[in-house]
Amino acid sequence: MIDRIEKEMKGTPKTALENFYANSPYSFSDTTQSAIKNLIKTPIMHICEPDIQWGLKERGYDLSCNNITDHSAMINELHRLENTNAVLVTTTDKGYRQPNHIRHPIS
Repeated sequence: MIDRIEKEMKGTPKTALENFYANSPYSFSDTTQSAIKNLIKTPIMHICEPDIQWGLKERGYDLSCNNITDHSAMINELHRLENTNAVLVTTTDKGYRQPNHIRHPIS
């Protein structure tokens, strides 16, 4: 997967960061936030179940491994840009993979 990303982006974040910014709707490190400005009038809803305790226990993941930080930062930036139709919905005890009903908060 890494090889494919590097091929599509024509480099790595160290060698071609501008390509990553150009192809991402949001990047916390992009101080210009040029890509997200295209979404100012777009209704957006991110739904995430950031079960941090489950991640720690089951996967050894901390919050930096969870995309809730990116979701909340993107919604926050859209709010700053006056997109009142940008929403972050967090759930509790909803993430189960089907058909076996296996706990997985990211699902």
